[in-house]
Amino acid sequence: TGLTHKDVSVLALDPLTSSTLYAGTRGGGAFRSTDSGATWVAVRTGLPELDVRALAIDPANPTRLYSGTPSYGVSRSTDSGATWAAAREGLANLRTSALAIDPRNPATLFAGTHRGGIHRSTDSGGSWTAVNVGLPPYLDYLYVNSLAIDPMNPANVYAGTSSRFFKSIDSGGSWVAANSGPNFPDVLLAVAVDPA
Repeated sequence: TGLTHKDVSVLALDPLTSSTLYAGTRGGGAFRSTDSGATWVAVRTGLPELDVRALAIDPANPTRLYSGTPSYGVSRSTDSGATWAAAREGLANLRTSALAIDPRNPATLFAGTHRGGIHRSTDSGGSWTAVNVGLPPYLDYLYVNSLAIDPMNPANVYAGTSSRFFKSIDSGGSWVAANSGPNFPDVLLAVAVDPA
């Protein structure tokens, strides 16, 4: 009810209030529910693009949200999605398809892009720097589809891409391919870490 655009790309759950969640849609922007998904309202004022492919919530301050879009990088909200503003200095217009926040230091977050590799911000999205050491040199063909951070050791960051599975043990300073086994897929669309 209220979710007028049903092509949902991403969901994000408020870590402190589990009945509050957000949906990023293709063409409809972002929506918020405060009753565990029973009803939804649009929260897209200031979003420069309504195709939302990534969402992340600050675990220490859940009123702070980040969204990623195909042609406008990252936007940030500090009022539970009511309004949004650009947070893409250093990202330009890179298509942002994945976001992950350091659970112990929420000012640090990562953005996975299509054709730009992985970028890191250490100032809550104020500015971004590429962190692509160890990723394939053909970044124009690399799609970073998903990112995950180890909650027990946030220096460990994982990236699922269109080329391989990568791991960093130094907060994105460098990456190594982590594929193993003969049937391990080359293309990964989602990555998750056991919180325990």
